[in-house]
Amino acid sequence: MFDSVLAHAINYETKVIDKHAEKIYKFINYIQSSKELSVCTRANRMRFSYENFHDMLIEVQDKAKQGEHRGIRWITNIDRPAMCVWLG
Repeated sequence: MFDSVLAHAINYETKVIDKHAEKIYKFINYIQSSKELSVCTRANRMRFSYENFHDMLIEVQDKAKQGEHRGIRWITNIDRPAMCVWLG
């Protein structure tokens, strides 16, 4: 049974990226080639994504509305310091 589960498993990549330019390139590649996005980040990374990839994320939402993408699922923790980042 375990072999059957592994045969149908989806490959996920988890990697720590230190260089800013490499982060941007990786995120662009993930967003443009994805059929579904599941993201788990701190709230400040949501701000980073909004500031750097807003147009691409809107394109993903448009694709999802047309049934060409499964959309974006975002898990985060919003605490008081995170609210200060968003609300100023």
